[in-house]
Amino acid sequence: MAPKQMASQMKEELKKGRDISSGLFIIKTDGEVVEAKKISYQHRSPLFKSAALVDKAVIADGKKINPGQYEAIQTAKAFKILYFPEDKGEICKGIYINRLRFGKISLYHYESVLPVSHSYQTKHLAQNYVFQKENGRPVPLDYKAFLKAVKDNRTALNKLKELFPSGSIPTDNGKQTLKDLTTVAEIYNHTETDPLNVSL
Repeated sequence: MAPKQMASQMKEELKKGRDISSGLFIIKTDGEVVEAKKISYQHRSPLFKSAALVDKAVIADGKKINPGQYEAIQTAKAFKILYFPEDKGEICKGIYINRLRFGKISLYHYESVLPVSHSYQTKHLAQNYVFQKENGRPVPLDYKAFLKAVKDNRTALNKLKELFPSGSIPTDNGKQTLKDLTTVAEIYNHTETDPLNVSL
């Protein structure tokens, strides 16, 4: 799918991940909540304007908060949390990921660059999803883990199996995967759980 189409769809989805009951705010790593009327980003250097969000300071009503000093932020466009992905068993540098849905299951997203074998090849972006059930730890979203998370909701479980019959979550089918995962999350968040349904 074309990057512009994915970006357009993602822009709409990000609005649904915001906390509509609150305005703009920042949650610092020490737990302090800083409310603000205006939030913007400050790059370390004009040369790194495309750097990851983790390399950007936040300006909240004129007050600077350095990278790594905040664990969550809600701007006018999106809600983001600080997340530490695992790569080959090693903890990578923390990144800020976008929340797409908020509820009993919260769904997050970020992009990563896939390696290319030749310098002349165009870089490709992988679409990565993370989910958080209730107050648990955010974890990478793969089919098996998501299946286990929604098994107490018969409707959501059946929809997940229907939408992903191969038993895997594609990383290169951006718009459709985004639509399907948010559909399952919406069902889980807005229907009653079925505690008797424990078989997979």
